[in-house]
Amino acid sequence: MELSHDIYKLIFNTWKDFAFIVDGSSTIIDMNSKVHEKKLSQTSLIELFSYDGREHFKKALLSRSSTFRTDFFFSPRDHFFTEVTVLTIQSNNPALFLVVVKDITAQHDKELELLRFSEVIHRTVNPIQITNTEGKMIYVNPAFEHITGFSRDELIGQNPSKLSSGKH
Repeated sequence: MELSHDIYKLIFNTWKDFAFIVDGSSTIIDMNSKVHEKKLSQTSLIELFSYDGREHFKKALLSRSSTFRTDFFFSPRDHFFTEVTVLTIQSNNPALFLVVVKDITAQHDKELELLRFSEVIHRTVNPIQITNTEGKMIYVNPAFEHITGFSRDELIGQNPSKLSSGKH
């Protein structure tokens, strides 16, 4: 069964993320309706990436398939952190790529917050242990190791009652 051009266009335009068709030099050949809403004036997709993102994008075009994370700029005031997926849809005459740009700013911010929290827990002078629902230790910070005299390897997977066993 062969799907019509109209069906492909419908799929492309209902995509919830920003989607582009570009050639090997990053010239935008087509864009979905989500991009059209932004009233994009650039003709080259590479111009919308941060400096590091541009390098990743160049490598992605050469490798013919890649996913990377970078900042993406529709304008200096309209930018966000993204996950970019580049897929080859035509290898030559000319090479064409589908580029999907997914806004992951909220996810990225949560990841950064979690990293900050993790760093605080790890670096605090207060002993901290975290147990799972079965009462087994799944995390101890260095202060906890220092206070108890047990190493992380000795504690992880154990019940905190091990600390009152008198065996150490």
